[in-house]
Amino acid sequence: MVMKKRPRPNVRRREERTGNEGLRQGLGFGAAFGIVVGMVIGSGIFFKPGIVLRDTGSVWMSVLAWALGGIITLAAGLTIAELAAALPVTGGLYVYLEETYGRLWGFLFGWVQTTISFPGSVAALGIVFATQMSLFLPMTSKTQTLIAMGVIFLLVYGNILGSKQGGAIQVAFTVAKLLPIALITVIGLRQDSHDLLAAAPLKSSGGLGLGTTILSTLWAYDGWIAVTNVAGEVRQPQRNLPRAIIGGLGLVLIVYVSINLAMVKVLPAEQLAASLRQLVMWRRCYLGQEVLAGLLQVLPSPLLVL
Repeated sequence: MVMKKRPRPNVRRREERTGNEGLRQGLGFGAAFGIVVGMVIGSGIFFKPGIVLRDTGSVWMSVLAWALGGIITLAAGLTIAELAAALPVTGGLYVYLEETYGRLWGFLFGWVQTTISFPGSVAALGIVFATQMSLFLPMTSKTQTLIAMGVIFLLVYGNILGSKQGGAIQVAFTVAKLLPIALITVIGLRQDSHDLLAAAPLKSSGGLGLGTTILSTLWAYDGWIAVTNVAGEVRQPQRNLPRAIIGGLGLVLIVYVSINLAMVKVLPAEQLAASLRQLVMWRRCYLGQEVLAGLLQVLPSPLLVL
């Protein structure tokens, strides 16, 4: 008796499903790595440390929360890296959901991302960018809105030019973020303002516990999965995508833990926990120090949110 193989229902060719045909693979490892790091590092690291410190009530517990949040994100990255290597096609989570659960769930996810999630996130980041610029150049709310719209249109135009140009823009923004962060972290850790080993628990604490606080750090680690949306435009995706995801998230984990240590080394823990604008406080605290005065005055903090 000959057994017939049952055809797989409702399965189209991967190229037809994802639109990979005609796409140029113009993104190398550097661009993919830049997308991962650049999409993650943004406003979260400068707005969340005070909240995390306040909710944990301890310097070292807050550092532990950032480290555990990074490890959880890295575990998610390992999972997606395996999927990206198995399905190296444009679409990211949309493709993975469609492949696993069917076209309906893939369509619903793609529809939400296209009409609600991505537009909302981009608009919010544009407003934060303009708000940070107002720290340097006083402006009205109308001007801030126009600047936010202008930045969004410029980035859209840069990506319309092609994947290679878009990748170059992403790498440039990532470098613009990492250089000042690295300088501030290194110089901050060299300061003797506060002894980390002798850090006492905060007098006022949110008392939410470590588990709840880790959720706050995960928001600052979000965004890395966007690299899978352009998987079809990455050269050697089976090799470069996993390396970019794992390497990028590993670097972000180190950067986040290090910059939190630098913050509590320079600023009093109680003052840091009570403020939602740590970057501004940092500048004020550093202004009297000769080495950092010039650096922090020109720190491109608006770029850090993009």
